[in-house]
Amino acid sequence: MFRQSGLQGVTIPWKEDWKRFDLWTEGMTGFPLVDANMRELTATGFMSNRGRQNVASFLTKNLGINWQMGAEWFESLLIDYDVCSNWGNWNYTAGVGNDARGFRYFNIKKQSKDYDPQGKYVKHWLPELTSVPARKVHEPWTLSSDEQKRYGLTIGVDYPQPVVDLWKSVQQNEKVYNAALSRQS
Repeated sequence: MFRQSGLQGVTIPWKEDWKRFDLWTEGMTGFPLVDANMRELTATGFMSNRGRQNVASFLTKNLGINWQMGAEWFESLLIDYDVCSNWGNWNYTAGVGNDARGFRYFNIKKQSKDYDPQGKYVKHWLPELTSVPARKVHEPWTLSSDEQKRYGLTIGVDYPQPVVDLWKSVQQNEKVYNAALSRQS
């Protein structure tokens, strides 16, 4: 359960990209739902189960970063930390635990719109996005330069550009995952 290959023994060449890991821990990835959840964790020591799944999926399936780094980060901050729940859930999300579906990932943009349609949660934890309307708050990088001026926000200055392309990163990391599975067979 604590080994990088997890309960399934899947040897994935995880990245240890400390720069991107730090952006994830600081809530500075450029994806509001991820960032809001990570800032809540830092401020309160808590995050909802849905949030935990989303940020874990983002770390492993979008950034391709070693899931153990995320599990250890959660262990260091969670006020409701439980060794079995934490490490078991990280195994599951990373695709090295008990899950028949393999490369499961969360669509961060869809999750944002489904669970925070008005952006209230995001705006609470990301005050720099307070003036951005609900229809744009989950994808602030799509704001035109005129809209950025109107809302008093400069992407890349006041709030970061996205650290990855959501779809390309998932596709790349799925190839890495599938290659690891085929080597295991």
